[in-house]
Amino acid sequence: VELSQGLPPNRLKIRLDRYQPKDTDRQYYNWFNGGVEQKYHTPAYGIENLNVALQGIEGFMRDNSETYVEAYLKDATEITRKTFRTAQQNKVGVRSHRHLPLVEEALKLWVGCRFIEEPWSIIGSETLDQSTDPNPASPYHTKIPIPPIVDLQIDLIVINEILQPKLKRILNMLKAMLESSDPWNNWFEIYLAYFILLHNVELTMAHDAWFVKRNNLKRKYSNKNLVDTIMGGATTLLTCFHYAHQGYAPFSQPELEA
Repeated sequence: VELSQGLPPNRLKIRLDRYQPKDTDRQYYNWFNGGVEQKYHTPAYGIENLNVALQGIEGFMRDNSETYVEAYLKDATEITRKTFRTAQQNKVGVRSHRHLPLVEEALKLWVGCRFIEEPWSIIGSETLDQSTDPNPASPYHTKIPIPPIVDLQIDLIVINEILQPKLKRILNMLKAMLESSDPWNNWFEIYLAYFILLHNVELTMAHDAWFVKRNNLKRKYSNKNLVDTIMGGATTLLTCFHYAHQGYAPFSQPELEA
């Protein structure tokens, strides 16, 4: 099947196969219309080969990263757009003479996190015998969703095979830079990476609020333990930053603004 999150022109291609679902496997999406629960039923399909799917997802991420950044930042503040633009220009030495691997990894993590937030829809000719919901109020009136099991599998692939290893590399790189004898030797790379990571926290929190509203949950957060972990991680990042750099403000020096 060919999948999209409604952003890039390129399509993520993943081969699916039928399987015998267990009683606990969810084969529908629920949504609410005037407080009344509705259901959109899906067929029992799963990813045929997880390793092949991982290769496809990694290639899709590599080819469409800039499109994702542009789409998600179109309504962002000017400082946010400018910072991300600077990060993209400097990550592989496009405008500087040195490669900034920490920035490159942070951008990849940022894009990967968007893969597990926005719903995937089927856009190719193969629709698994599904069609759009005739109800105009349905979120599936204009798009065909992938089966919930496939959505879960994509999330697990991205989280376990891409995001977790990448986050570990980022933290190790940050630790080495912040604990060096001269942490300000890489201040610009650290600044860009921190900005990207903290902006990712902002988008993650916004997505959680959307998820709560979308599923008519009667609580503030969809997963409070996860939210607490994310906010705790952001606080730890900032604490380490301030401790390592002792209030030094490079942007207050005009010669560093060029």
